[in-house]
Amino acid sequence: QPYRRIEAWKDNDVQDIKYQPLTYDAIVINYETSLLRVSGCSPHEVEQYRKSFGKHACGDAETFSDRNIFSLEPLRKVGKDALACADFVELKQVDLTEIQMVWGGNERKTEVWRAQRLFRAFAEHERKIPQGPELQRAKLKLAFHGSNSSRNAVVEAPNRLEVNRQADASIIEDWLVKRG
Repeated sequence: QPYRRIEAWKDNDVQDIKYQPLTYDAIVINYETSLLRVSGCSPHEVEQYRKSFGKHACGDAETFSDRNIFSLEPLRKVGKDALACADFVELKQVDLTEIQMVWGGNERKTEVWRAQRLFRAFAEHERKIPQGPELQRAKLKLAFHGSNSSRNAVVEAPNRLEVNRQADASIIEDWLVKRG
């Protein structure tokens, strides 16, 4: 994190205090799914953690390689049924709110579709996710039992997940892995 500056009283005078806040990295290994979750650091540090934890925890630096973990193809193939969550007691509802598609070619045309609930919008306008583009990124709105507010998660194929609350990450990871 960058340095911060605040003003404070000291010896009956206002003085600047400059400091750099502490940050902590969090690392979680899920041995059942071979997923490594790293948060709180730069992409370079994530790569270093990935190799070090693979080597020291599992004997191979490539255990947690950049392999395909999350696929967005179920959104195209089975539509809203890909968001089913009744088999996860913690989840009440999952909605797709955004999808990013890359058409490829020299210009790598990218389209982003957004709606409160994309699959309902598709039904209203008799549309579906097209077959041509690569599905690169999806934003999900998840409602949890016992919580009054929903939370967002962003899935980027093939292996990136961003969550609002780290406590939700394991549940969302397990749900994504089970969905394909």
